[in-house]
Amino acid sequence: MAVLSCSITELPIELEKEIFDWAVAINDVDQPIETAKSLSLVCKRVKSWMDRVIYGHVFLDTETIFSKFLFTFRARDKEFFRLHVRSLGIHYTSEHVFRDTAEIIEACSNIHSLWWLSGKPKKDDWPDFIKSHPRLQMISLLHHDLTTALAFEPSYHSWRQTVRILDLSAKDVHKLDFKVFPNLIIVSLFSHDYLSYNDSEETFSSILLLGVLANVPLLECLILGVDPSDVPVSSDSPVESDVWIVEVRSELSFIKGIHDPRLVVMPMLTFSLWKEDVMGVHSYWDRALSMVQKQREPTSSPAGLQSSEHHIRVVASDLGTVKRD
Repeated sequence: MAVLSCSITELPIELEKEIFDWAVAINDVDQPIETAKSLSLVCKRVKSWMDRVIYGHVFLDTETIFSKFLFTFRARDKEFFRLHVRSLGIHYTSEHVFRDTAEIIEACSNIHSLWWLSGKPKKDDWPDFIKSHPRLQMISLLHHDLTTALAFEPSYHSWRQTVRILDLSAKDVHKLDFKVFPNLIIVSLFSHDYLSYNDSEETFSSILLLGVLANVPLLECLILGVDPSDVPVSSDSPVESDVWIVEVRSELSFIKGIHDPRLVVMPMLTFSLWKEDVMGVHSYWDRALSMVQKQREPTSSPAGLQSSEHHIRVVASDLGTVKRD
């Protein structure tokens, strides 16, 4: 019997790529990048395929990692990062790297998801980056002064059309006109001190939440992201369990009059949870939407929902009641 032999150079390129993609995919979730780096040594063509794995999700969360990436960033053409980076997480902040950070964000103009922990840049240092990000769908802005600029500056118009998920500090909600985000489906508001809030707050109150529920046309979910370490509860149930969430929600006095099923209480989004989401390991947002679906079930109080819907109509008819800077 004749023996058939075939070297990899005789395989169709599409099949070659499929083989290498599978070699990366079958590894543990923490290992694909290391596997891709090893496979990239096979040949130039394989390296071009592996670059999409190595640079598809960029996570910069320490000074060392940031410095190493910055070295690579300076050595390569900016077009490389436009083509390869799909998710960019910047969780390291320092005043002396703000300009570098802005330059990195601007170059990665095809990203779908951005997590940005920033310092406190002066207004003159606001980067003109968002206008060139036509595919940005999720953005998380932590602890910096760019929120207002990103919402109102005319040159930042295009990203508003694509963003579907916006995660920001609850203390910034009064600054935004959410109607400028026509395709938002999820708004996530995080805070470390929700327990101290009440309806006398100027920057955060139930009327502001009702305003968001009323004025974001495609909104499917409004998340109050709670820091579990700042919420003393008596339950021994695991964080994010139904029992834990019910108990935490009962402690938040400022939302007791809101019964809209789209309002959910969850542990706040963290950098680790964001990384899991963009890598397809666990979806924080799917969890939130499933909670909304559960709250829409017939066990919900019809009277409560009707009451909330009435409040929303009132807010929608009088936008002046929503405080904005």
